[in-house]
Amino acid sequence: MAKIAFFQNIWLEHQGLMYLSSYLKLHGHRCELFLAGGEKDLISAIERANPDIVASSTITGSHLWALKIARQLKQRLRVPIILGGAHPTFFPEVIADPNIDIICRGEGEKALLELLNRLDQGKDIQNIKNLWIKENGRIIKNDFGELINDLDTLPFPDRSLYQKYKFFRKDPIRHLITNRGCPYQCSYCFNQQLRSLLLDKGKYVRQRDVENIIAEIRLLKADPQVKTIYFVDDILLLSPQWTDLFLSRYQKEVNLPFICNIRPESLTEQMAEGLKEAGCVTVQFGVECGRESTRNGLLRKNTSDQDIINAAQLLRKYRLRFLTFNMLGLPYETFEDAYKTLEINARIKANFPRFFIYHPYPRTALGDYALKEGLVGKDYNIDNFGQTYFKDSPLQQDHIQEIVNLHKLSALGTIFPRLKPILKMVIKLPPNLFFEIIFLISLGLQYSKCTNRGPWKTLIMGLRNLTNYFRKQ
Repeated sequence: MAKIAFFQNIWLEHQGLMYLSSYLKLHGHRCELFLAGGEKDLISAIERANPDIVASSTITGSHLWALKIARQLKQRLRVPIILGGAHPTFFPEVIADPNIDIICRGEGEKALLELLNRLDQGKDIQNIKNLWIKENGRIIKNDFGELINDLDTLPFPDRSLYQKYKFFRKDPIRHLITNRGCPYQCSYCFNQQLRSLLLDKGKYVRQRDVENIIAEIRLLKADPQVKTIYFVDDILLLSPQWTDLFLSRYQKEVNLPFICNIRPESLTEQMAEGLKEAGCVTVQFGVECGRESTRNGLLRKNTSDQDIINAAQLLRKYRLRFLTFNMLGLPYETFEDAYKTLEINARIKANFPRFFIYHPYPRTALGDYALKEGLVGKDYNIDNFGQTYFKDSPLQQDHIQEIVNLHKLSALGTIFPRLKPILKMVIKLPPNLFFEIIFLISLGLQYSKCTNRGPWKTLIMGLRNLTNYFRKQ
């Protein structure tokens, strides 16, 4: 049977790769992961594995690293290299890179299995759904295949893929996903565009059965190293009926601390109480912007200030810590607009207010708006897109550097809102190492506390990924 080697540079469990691996192994193929920083020589390690095909899943921003590794691998291996994930799904033109032979768009389980089966049998691979294939100088562009309707038919994700590395074996957190797709259409998110690409390919939002999820978590709980479950779904609690059953079963049969994402306008008192009783330790939701008209107009979030306030009150009533996601540096945002985002977080007393710098992803509604408005330079494109939302802003608008500086000091502004007059003056200073240090310390402390990972594990993970923070845009 065929052997596939995955390569990755971010030190986080990738649900997509684990599902691919378990699906392929179920059908007799072999899979192995190689992490940058986990191997003395990444290229040599992959070469020694002698794979039949090499693959990487990448997002826009980290795709250049994947292309660089592909180039190095092409000099050493004579096997196909395939790129999957969000980047080739939205930017299929990446297949023009001379070192990429195949791209996978959308879900990869069925497509990759069919590809490995045909390669193993020496059969033609031209007409596999979801794949674009480069052959003899031409590109064969296959349509999207049907979505996997019943997620319970998939085997549990292959966590052994990461367990070869001590960091993951000792990590007290296990990530888990219960659904695919998102019912909302926020303008800054890829879901709206992905839904349109997959139109008529099946149900977009799909939910695993509670029994299936509990069975997977039981296996995780059997490992004494596991202390916390992190549900990485865009939204965990999609329907009241499913929520009631899931939280009840989780409380009775699992009872491990867990972290999850919600929508504030959907949170009810019954849900909040159920989350607490089931063992939830941190709830996460998007505030995104402090000005309601921007949040619901430009961002299409459809979440009012009152929704956010009500959710925060419920979470505090049941002593549930909560983390908020926020963006600074939105199109045409002023200092006063940005500071409103800090102020609403202070008002609701967010335990872990996390601030990102907005980046206009091309081919999202908001990204295309920023491009149309001329808010980025003419040379702005996906190949100079940064790998982090914590460093700089690509927007060219008045006072953008001041807002970037405010981002670095956002923790101070949220905890001590009366510092506004001082911060308003300080952010006029040039960017400096002091601002960076304040931000990194506050971010590290937040990660440590909100994930229950602890300071030492957080520090190790931070050092592993720190190069992405300092990488130039």
